[in-house]
Amino acid sequence: MLRWWKRLLPEPAPPESKVVWREYEEVEDRVIEITATNNFVAAVSLTADTEFCDLDDSVGNLEIVLECEEVFDVEIPDEDAQRLVSIGQLTDFIARKLNVALPHAEALHDEAPHDEAPHDEAL
Repeated sequence: MLRWWKRLLPEPAPPESKVVWREYEEVEDRVIEITATNNFVAAVSLTADTEFCDLDDSVGNLEIVLECEEVFDVEIPDEDAQRLVSIGQLTDFIARKLNVALPHAEALHDEAPHDEAPHDEAL
């Protein structure tokens, strides 16, 4: 039996919806923001080529990986985390986990030669 006062309580809020990451640039911007915050540097000074060792804070780098796991709701195994040495590599790893298209993969695909028939040279 419901007590009368329970009917006066507001309905509980629905659980917060998950963020859907659709664009590589969104993922990259968020990784840069997380990196900047954890290393006390300006986000504008960071690029995909920035290596974590250049930021001179290995504890902060661990925090970056942990925060990225939380923000993007992905798991980054320790052995993979050790191989990810730059912002770009971390972004690519996360984008693959989220099934977000990598822009440079498309560029490589565009540059690949199209199906051409082999040329038979007459002797």
